[in-house]
Amino acid sequence: MIVESTRFGTLEVPSDKVVRMEKPILGFESLRRFCLVEVEELNQFLWMQSTDKPSLAFLVVNPVVFYPDYRVRINSNEIAELKVSEAGSVETYVIVTVPEDPSKMSVNLQGPILINTENNLAKQLVLVDSEYRVKHFVMHVLESTQPEVVREEELPEYQLPSLYTMADCFVLPTRGEGWGLPLFEALACGVPVITTDFGAPKETLRDKKGKPYPGVHFIDHTIVEATDPYVYMVNKK
Repeated sequence: MIVESTRFGTLEVPSDKVVRMEKPILGFESLRRFCLVEVEELNQFLWMQSTDKPSLAFLVVNPVVFYPDYRVRINSNEIAELKVSEAGSVETYVIVTVPEDPSKMSVNLQGPILINTENNLAKQLVLVDSEYRVKHFVMHVLESTQPEVVREEELPEYQLPSLYTMADCFVLPTRGEGWGLPLFEALACGVPVITTDFGAPKETLRDKKGKPYPGVHFIDHTIVEATDPYVYMVNKK
């Protein structure tokens, strides 16, 4: 199946990957066929793209990403339409709403979408007698669960602007810089910087009156005598 989506362009979707809604999403009862689209930049999020309406795609996520204790209690009749043979074959997703203010991003825990991965039959449940609501704000959870990423390989120069602009700020607690090129690169990308008020940045990141440039924040430091040899001096005299 070829889908000319508005968001992703042309998508080639194998027939066995088409998700068929046995019980449609509320408010979109005429749309029964979807496909899941992975986007690398969104990590654990997926797009649930309508194959019938190219302009429509729901951002979805497994609710346990934000709420590890999330559980859906359902009876056998409610999932009979999905023809489930093994409980482990059912995946659960919830719709994510991202308003103009990203800090108010929320998920709908009251209307989970169940997908039987064995046959791609799906349905949306409505949890009436439940503690879950239509809108659960998640940005605070997202910020507290971001993994620490360490990349040791050299990054191509053309990717540096993308790396800088992904950050809220650039932090360089340096103990000595000849100039501080990364600090200027971050500022050139519109990203504020936090660095030690010491060495070259102390002078290069201030104007003629000694005032830090816009977006520059200095942190205090204390000069102490080193008690350990520098790495490059090990086994050398």
